[in-house]
Amino acid sequence: MGLSAIPGLPLWAAILISALFAATICIVVSLAIERFGGIVGGLLGSLPLNVIPPALGLWLQFRFQGSPFHDPFLTATGLENFQRGLISIIGGMLLNVPFLLMWQHLPSFIGTRFPSWAPSRVLAAVLVISISCWILLAIGIVSLLSSLNPQALATGNAAPISAPVLPEHLVALYGAAAAITAAMIIVGVIVGWSSPPAPKGKASVPFPQLLLRGCLAACAIGASVALGQVSSYAAGVAAPFPVIFTVSLASVFLSSGSSVSTGAICPLLLGASSNAVFSLVACLLTGSLGFGLAAVISFVAGFFGVSAPSYFYLQWRNRVLHRGSGDHTKLATGVE
Repeated sequence: MGLSAIPGLPLWAAILISALFAATICIVVSLAIERFGGIVGGLLGSLPLNVIPPALGLWLQFRFQGSPFHDPFLTATGLENFQRGLISIIGGMLLNVPFLLMWQHLPSFIGTRFPSWAPSRVLAAVLVISISCWILLAIGIVSLLSSLNPQALATGNAAPISAPVLPEHLVALYGAAAAITAAMIIVGVIVGWSSPPAPKGKASVPFPQLLLRGCLAACAIGASVALGQVSSYAAGVAAPFPVIFTVSLASVFLSSGSSVSTGAICPLLLGASSNAVFSLVACLLTGSLGFGLAAVISFVAGFFGVSAPSYFYLQWRNRVLHRGSGDHTKLATGVE
């Protein structure tokens, strides 16, 4: 299927819209982590916003799949591939758990084993190890999903949707995604029990560096949307590729030190589950409500279901861990 072979909005436009949205979010996330401190910045960066650009791109790409160009309409095939993509996003989110845990522990481990290494060399090692592991695991998940349901790319049902909530054959996959989301939240709570301090950054990020972050995020999200032409599973798993986390944490690591970036790991880990909640809710509501309204409701669900409780939980744990040490509390909360 070529770039212009989609009824409605062309694929290139869907890619461009998603990429620009992702670039904007990436820049805001970077500034939030650095300016507001690890806990506040991390949770602001992990609001259910990161998933919206790829979800929008998948919706624009799949919604009219199989319908005539002169009279496009939401098809059963299009909705199902969109839902598969959203469910697969949660699989990609799961990969961010070990990815972020590596970012939490590898800098100190490598720095201890190789004390003569410069920070830039330590950062390079962390990047290579964490990204390589993520890609290998992602390939495994896509292969597993494709083998379990080889009909993921079926395009024969171009009829209008008859079951706007969820097809019966996707119920088990949806249940597995819900279980993964619950597991991610539990892991975040456990890690957050002894989260390290997260001081504010002391160095401002130059504009060219911010622009580079945005461009890399745009390329990653645009590529994931384009992968939808190959497989909705591949597009979904690739969508949460941690380019926003990676570029933000790496830049903050170099400009402000490992304490800011490492301190933001737990909030990012716990808050990222809100993106999975967004996907679960949007998967059920988009067919009947449309993407716009479903996205608003899904955002609210992710915020009040995960992001806000995560913030108060981490604030409470921070007070408990640093009771009697006012300076540490200020550093960890990002409040002066």
